Amino acid sequence: MNKSRSDTDLHVARYEYESGWVVAVDLLELAIDTEYVTVDYLEEEAVIGIDTPTLKTEIDLTLPEQEAEHRFNNGVLVIKNVT
Repeated sequence: MNKSRSDTDLHVARYEYESGWVVAVDLLELAIDTEYVTVDYLEEEAVIGIDTPTLKTEIDLTLPEQEAEHRFNNGVLVIKNVT
């Protein structure tokens, strides 16, 4: 079964700080292991790919700037500026 982005509405939060910015994507509701999630950067956009046996989707997020890095923390994908 493939789900499109409209079928997979995830909570996305954006935070701006004096020292930079953070974008958090809550993946916990999908109940998937992070090994099925890829993040690629294309200029000022993060392309999040989810590819499991039951869910295949891609989510594009606009970022405040090009330089970014990511990590996973308790089911949340955290993308932040490179400092």
